[in-house]
Formats: sequence, structure tokens, C-alpha cells
Amino acid sequence: FLIAPQDITLKSLEHFMPHPLRPEIHIALHTARDLHAYVIAQTDDTKDSPVIFADRDSMTIKAFLNYHGSGGPRWLNHTAKVAFKNSHQFDRWKKVNNQQMNQEQFALFLDEVINDIATPTGAEVLSFAENLEATSTQVFKAAVKLASGETNYTFTDARDGDVSTAIIDRFTIGIPIWQGGEKVAIEARLFHRIVDNKDKDGNANGTKSLRFWFTLRHLDEIIDTLFAEEVAFLRTAFENVAPIYSGTAPDAPKTIALGV
Repeated sequence: FLIAPQDITLKSLEHFMPHPLRPEIHIALHTARDLHAYVIAQTDDTKDSPVIFADRDSMTIKAFLNYHGSGGPRWLNHTAKVAFKNSHQFDRWKKVNNQQMNQEQFALFLDEVINDIATPTGAEVLSFAENLEATSTQVFKAAVKLASGETNYTFTDARDGDVSTAIIDRFTIGIPIWQGGEKVAIEARLFHRIVDNKDKDGNANGTKSLRFWFTLRHLDEIIDTLFAEEVAFLRTAFENVAPIYSGTAPDAPKTIALGV
């Protein structure tokens, strides 16, 4: 038999010591360069065993500065992590990617992001979107591909006769994918469609209007390349210092609770 006193609590006196028994630090950093600098500054070659995991699915690179080593398991409670986040510019473009807009909505969007457009100039794309018309007095006839690569849209206007308008069917934007990242070139395909306007009951009212939308191309491939470049930088920077594994970082070990 065991006579057990009641209401006994365990108190830690660690705060009376000149330093903690072990650090419990979890750092969030912005770039792979910051991660490299931090790990190097915190690593003691005589006792530390840093290990790094690069996880493309979660867009994170996580370093454990006190990983399990030959001396036994560790608590894994000193970490530094980079979680790549979309830039504000990229979020703004992705929000309306493949979303149809009427002419006014599209022109307003282009005016907001005009500095992101590299080729043709933002002003040219905006001018095209603002000046192309589709009204009840106009009938679109044909689109002609020119030798220069441009496309002319020919329509008959009751006021002006046949009018040709140069069509822009693709453009390139230059924006950072990640916060704090460098600008990259992303090609966009631009589409437009003439639709019948409808009244509140859903019936065509005899007028026409334009719908615009764009598709950002090869986004997954661009992000794969950017992430691979960050990992390649760290593999070179941490050569003979810390191994880098492609995969999901492990959870920290848990203490075992002893039941009475």
C-alpha cells in the first residue's frame, strides 16, 4: 500500500538559474537568406545538430537547431521557419484570374494594376479595353491575324462604317510571387466575348456588351522553380553544416504522462 498526500504540486525553480536548461524558441523568418543567417549564428559545432526540411506542399522550409543526433533524441524545441506568402500584387491578380468582367470592371482593374503590366505597356492594354465597343449600333464582322502578330477586329458601325481595332490577346506582367521576393515575368492570355445584354427577367434587350477575362499561364511551374531555387541556395549555403530533406517536418516529441 502507498499513502499518497493530497494537493501536492510540482514547481519549477528553473527561473532562479542564470540561464534556462534548454531553449524553447520558434522563429518565423521571411526569406531563405534570413534562415541561413539565423541558423549559422545559433549553431555550436560542438553540440548542435541542425536539420532542415523543405516542404513544397505547405510552401515552408523549417530548420530544427537541436535535432536528434548520435547522442540521443532531442526535444526539437528550437526552430526557425520560412513560410512563403503570396505578395499583395500576386493575390490581386489571382483574385480575378479567369473571372469574367464587364468592360467597366475590367478597365477599373487595369487602372489599379497598370504598373504591374510590362508588355505591352499598361497604358496600351487599358486603352484597348476602354476604347473597344460593342453596342446596339455595331455589328462585329471578323477578326484578322496580321503578319505582325497583331489581330484586327473589324466591325460595322452605323455612324462610322467599317472600323478596325487592334486586338491585344496576351500581355506579360512583372510582379513578385512572394512577399519580399524578386519580380518574375508571368504571361497572361486575354480573352473577350460579345454577349447579349438582358433585362431583369433574363430576356435579351437588343443591346450587346463585352466581357473580358484573362488566364495567368504556368503558375505552378513558376512557383515550383522559385521554391527549388530557394532550396538549392540553402543546399549550397549549408554544405557540411546541415542536411536538407524534401518533405514534411516532424512534430516535436511529447512527454509521457504517468497515471496513478
